[in-house]
Amino acid sequence: MAFDAHLNFAIGLVATAPSPASSGISLVLAAGQGALFPAPSFNAVICPVATQPTTLNAEIVRVTSISTDTLTITRIQESSNARTILIGDQVYAGPTVKTFTDIENNAILGNQAAEQTMSGPLDWGAQANPLIIAAQIAANPVLRNYLLDADANPALEIDGSGKIQFGAGGATALDTNLYRNGTGILQTDGNIAIGTAGKGLQIESGSNCKVGTATLVGGTVTVANTSVTANSVILIVDQSGGSANLGSIAETKSSRVANTSFTIVSSNPLDTSTFGYVIIEAI
Repeated sequence: MAFDAHLNFAIGLVATAPSPASSGISLVLAAGQGALFPAPSFNAVICPVATQPTTLNAEIVRVTSISTDTLTITRIQESSNARTILIGDQVYAGPTVKTFTDIENNAILGNQAAEQTMSGPLDWGAQANPLIIAAQIAANPVLRNYLLDADANPALEIDGSGKIQFGAGGATALDTNLYRNGTGILQTDGNIAIGTAGKGLQIESGSNCKVGTATLVGGTVTVANTSVTANSVILIVDQSGGSANLGSIAETKSSRVANTSFTIVSSNPLDTSTFGYVIIEAI
């Protein structure tokens, strides 16, 4: 929902009372005072001038339009009582219960007994501190987004552990996820598809990386690499472009030292080709 507009010092005096005074739906303010009020719609309090409003002397109305100094109003708002509005009464657009419940109903609050919902944007602008702080156990949702109010299932959910789940919404349950599965490990229980031509998987290459190159010397080379493990699967491809003395190359698993190195051997002891490798870890 959208919040009502606000202006400071939005107050005026009734110059022409509604007719009838206890149920009429328009009134006229003193000349020029219509410009003191915010853009409709908003709630306003009407009570005798120079008095504190109470349940006995004040009425809350909703101003639905302003034409110069003429206010169109909906009577008896927020469980207030009808007032016989008189010339000289004061009208002011100040805070009412609705002002605060609008804020509460549009806030996302952590550690709630019941699910909080919102519609419309929350815009705090640039902030140095977190905008939302929640206290939720790992399995409890922190945020859910429904594509339609009537949907049985959300299209997006984030729980207290940081796990993100996605779905089609509507009657379809959440079916795709992304979550932490250990130190430095981001996991999904589904597939990852790259759907744009020219895009692909990019992996850092170089020393101690999962992708790299090496050159055989006398048909063998030991590659120092601390990222290799006892369970690594190493894919090897020739990158020498068909050089002389090229043989069939493969890793000798028996020579692998976990977290230290792996050894590649060619079937040709004269092989000095360069090859590329990719190290994959099985789950």
